[in-house]
Amino acid sequence: MIKYFDNIADYVNKNDFQQMLCALQLKHIFLSSILFFLYHIELTLLNSLTISILPALEYAIHGRYGVSQYRDVKL
Repeated sequence: MIKYFDNIADYVNKNDFQQMLCALQLKHIFLSSILFFLYHIELTLLNSLTISILPALEYAIHGRYGVSQYRDVKL
């Protein structure tokens, strides 16, 4: 594993590798913030609707309704 990393380091500049890691971290932070924003919108705006995304996700994950903390979401 160390030898494989040394072979990659021979071809990739150290600064380029650090920039690539930084770009991946920024992409992860960006996507996480988008998902959190969409989830927050779903909780605040769509919570009053009869049909919501949360029960469907909960059913897909757990196989039954009412397992998580969002038991007050209307089905």
